[in-house]
Amino acid sequence: MERMLVASDKAIGWIEWLALIIACVAVFALMVLVALDASMRYLFNNPFGFTADAVVLYLLPASMFCAFSYTFRRGGHVAVDAITSAFPDRMVHLILGVLFLVAAYPVAEMALGGGRIAWESWINGETTGGGHPAPVWLSKVLVPVGLGLLAVRLCHASIANLWSAATSSDALAYPARTKGGYTPETERAA
Repeated sequence: MERMLVASDKAIGWIEWLALIIACVAVFALMVLVALDASMRYLFNNPFGFTADAVVLYLLPASMFCAFSYTFRRGGHVAVDAITSAFPDRMVHLILGVLFLVAAYPVAEMALGGGRIAWESWINGETTGGGHPAPVWLSKVLVPVGLGLLAVRLCHASIANLWSAATSSDALAYPARTKGGYTPETERAA
């Protein structure tokens, strides 16, 4: 079971890495596009007409939704662990395993709902209005992709934490406790 959890963690991790690259490219493109647009506006009085749509429809959603799962796996989301530090590790793993599974359901529902909306947008050929029409489905598909990956990661985290609670092993638990588990140092060592 432990080997399967490690292998699936690596597989999900590769997908998260690709999604993170997309998020990083989106952030970089956002900075470049906004800087160029501002330069064109103030130096030549001729801004790009598509900057607002590109930023709001594509670049901001890509920078957020594509990074959710990676950030969760690395323990980067806000967490209040003042209470859990008073409990034994096995109890914390059990509680988090159950809570991650509970959280996976609404996240998966949002991913499925977003997928249906993106599909309808694609089928209907929705585009933005104005002088630079752009496909809307491409922006809508970022929601189910990012949330779907997060739902998969939450399910994996749930199974890993429940396994850690059952075996008293911290090696696979989310988030890492001081005694073991994932840390950026363990990833660099691997």
